[in-house]
Amino acid sequence: MHDKAFAELKSSIMEDIKDTLSKIIKEPQIKLEIIEREYDDYVYEMGLPYNDSATNKEKIIGALSHHPLNIMNILISYIKNKNYKKEAQLIFDSENYKSRSEFPFEQCIKIEDFSILTYVGKPNLTVFSDDTEVTDYIDVVIENDRYNHLSGEIFLKGKFSYNSEVYSIFLFDDLEKYIDIVVFGLLKNDNIPSWIEYMIEGCINLEYKNKKMAFLNIFAAFDNFIELMNKKIFDYYVEYYTEHIKTYKTGNPSWKQDELEEVKEHLKDKIKKYGKETRRIEDKLRDALREIEINGNNSKFKDMFSLVGKFSAIAKMRNTISHGSKVENDIDVGSALYIVLTIILSVLLYQDMETNQWTNIIS
Repeated sequence: MHDKAFAELKSSIMEDIKDTLSKIIKEPQIKLEIIEREYDDYVYEMGLPYNDSATNKEKIIGALSHHPLNIMNILISYIKNKNYKKEAQLIFDSENYKSRSEFPFEQCIKIEDFSILTYVGKPNLTVFSDDTEVTDYIDVVIENDRYNHLSGEIFLKGKFSYNSEVYSIFLFDDLEKYIDIVVFGLLKNDNIPSWIEYMIEGCINLEYKNKKMAFLNIFAAFDNFIELMNKKIFDYYVEYYTEHIKTYKTGNPSWKQDELEEVKEHLKDKIKKYGKETRRIEDKLRDALREIEINGNNSKFKDMFSLVGKFSAIAKMRNTISHGSKVENDIDVGSALYIVLTIILSVLLYQDMETNQWTNIIS
């Protein structure tokens, strides 16, 4: 009776921990057309031969190597979008205006409520005269020039040209003008996990071709995610210690003191293990995965667990970069990001995301 009750308790604990970890992030979804578009752009930019039979994994790695933020904007539920309507205060180049009919302009918009911008949509300029929209009568174009992911500054540029309706730069300047724009990113007032912030910062650095910093950010994201898993498991064992004792007693009404002590020692050992901060990060990862039976003996996670074996190589590369040592080979940030995301998604969804190559979240 003791063995059965103890086994049932362990099984119940595993299910509870799986449920706890699954709530770390909302179940993600990603569109195949976005992955394929970014993969195609990556192949073209790198001058690689196009592969009609490329697997999902190859396409995902290519997409993550090219513009990872375009994938993250859809994949990560913490990334939100907002529409803004800002009064346009265009700064014109009006030098020698009497002899010109085209006038370039620029404007900087400051977005205050995002801590990190991950995407800025195409701006739209509307023009009003006495509360009547006259945009269709104005020859004007506007576009994004660049934006700062961290400061929230968006730099716009455009050009106003004379036509039969408006043939004065001063007349155009006097009209009411508004800029509509959509932005994606992490909101300041949202409670964003640190591993998400590190991950996004890594993607930003990869877009800027700063592979070393991108790799360090991505490793920091994974490190922080592992720490988060361990903390949640520790908190769980502490919070439900007494309840687990009661559950065991209910399952084994004829329990003996030595049997009860075995259960208590088991739970105390878990608390002691997950409360120990000095364990190596790789041990913390394997320990946390073992709690939900993701290990080398579980055939359901065979492919995903093979990625865990590559963690040592990722950690070694991280140490090489952080210590300022020479990196002998090209840093494959896209592949490292794929490995990290695939392990994380496998834990959160409790599926081998390496075997199915993300198929169940691709629509």
